[in-house]
Amino acid sequence: MPRELIMEGYETPRKMSALGGKRILEESPFLWMLYSHYDLRNVIRNIVGVEIYPCRHRKEFMVGNYLASSGSTHGWHLDDPAFALIVIFETPPVELGGSVELIPGWLEYCEDSGVSPEENVQPLVSRASEADLLKTKPHVSGDLYLLRADKSMHRVTGLLKDGVRRAALNLGFETTPRPEYGLTASILYEEG
Repeated sequence: MPRELIMEGYETPRKMSALGGKRILEESPFLWMLYSHYDLRNVIRNIVGVEIYPCRHRKEFMVGNYLASSGSTHGWHLDDPAFALIVIFETPPVELGGSVELIPGWLEYCEDSGVSPEENVQPLVSRASEADLLKTKPHVSGDLYLLRADKSMHRVTGLLKDGVRRAALNLGFETTPRPEYGLTASILYEEG
């Protein structure tokens, strides 16, 4: 079911459907084998150059995000899990939205600017854009990408037309065996 809200703290919009890991596994236990597969984790570990651990949040270790109407967006945010492996199942042509925008090195940029990295982020996002720090990454259906999601401010741009969709599966991984989690995942991801 689509949800529309302004995410507390970040103060950025969400107009999307989202499904948390617990519910996904109820529908498709096979995906647990993918998430926990040694070879997949080994590839990620080799790419990032550090040990990785499973995300322990029952909703956020694996999430499905679905944008399905004009204006649908997954606004600016940081993820709790350090790394996100994103599988794009469906996305519109780049000119119709649904691209990933990101600002690498967000935490350092915020520290240098003397502002919180997770509170009312739009003014600093605008400044980062003017400083040419914002990167846009369009994707096509079938793409897979790995994002340092806890340190790169990111969003999915709004869809610009009804009748186009963006569907993605996000697999979250940690850099510590005992991470702490915020409240955004509990607000956003339904368990059904």
